[in-house]
Amino acid sequence: MIAISVNDLSLSIGTTPILEGVSFSLEENDRLGIIGVNGCGKSTLFRLILGEQEPTRGEVYISKGKTVGVLSQEGAFDSDGEEVTVLERMYRAFPHHLSAEKRLTELEAGLKGGDPAVIREYTDLHEKYVSGGGLEFRGRCASILQKLGFDSCAMGQSVATLSGGQRTRLALAVELSREPDILMLDEPTNHLDIATLSWLESFLVSYPKCVMVISHDRYFLDRVTNKTLAIEHHKAKLYQGGYTKSMAQRETDREIAERH
Repeated sequence: MIAISVNDLSLSIGTTPILEGVSFSLEENDRLGIIGVNGCGKSTLFRLILGEQEPTRGEVYISKGKTVGVLSQEGAFDSDGEEVTVLERMYRAFPHHLSAEKRLTELEAGLKGGDPAVIREYTDLHEKYVSGGGLEFRGRCASILQKLGFDSCAMGQSVATLSGGQRTRLALAVELSREPDILMLDEPTNHLDIATLSWLESFLVSYPKCVMVISHDRYFLDRVTNKTLAIEHHKAKLYQGGYTKSMAQRETDREIAERH
């Protein structure tokens, strides 16, 4: 089933073209690597897909009900103006679970009264909370933080005191823990050591949903992706396979173009 479809997406600033006629479709379990030289429009493509920038022409179709998560190069968010800890910031990525927990606590006080309406609401809400992963999300948050280099001490640290690299890793942890249907990552390997990079590769390879990743790390792309979108001279072409396989196909395309 198609997760996202991009059709004839184009952007010009004044008379200067940035992207021209970009079209591709991804299925639910595709892992796309987006490659190209700096300034070719890779991050711009993300902004167009997210609706953060208006295209000159074209459209983006995201299948109904699909959730989207994004890590941008500016992903080092602030602390929301509060002294919130790293672990608390992770929990805030699940407002529906936090809201359900608060309401369940309120309802518990009224259960002893035997009010059928209270009992029914509590039962229904508790079932949704459990089936939606409410019992596991806190443990998953802590586990992903640990895998990305946050020990128990760092998890209790205020977000406001984190370095830029730590904030980027926290932003990555938030998106991975949410498990969106379409996961968009812009240079996710920045600020990762060998151990955390290896874990991220394994996580993405086994990720059962759609992934789009911008990276200059060809080895990372070869291990993680199964399709490649190459952006060059404002145009984009989709290839099957990771970085190395796509480069071989691109070379063949160049030879054919030169012969023509």
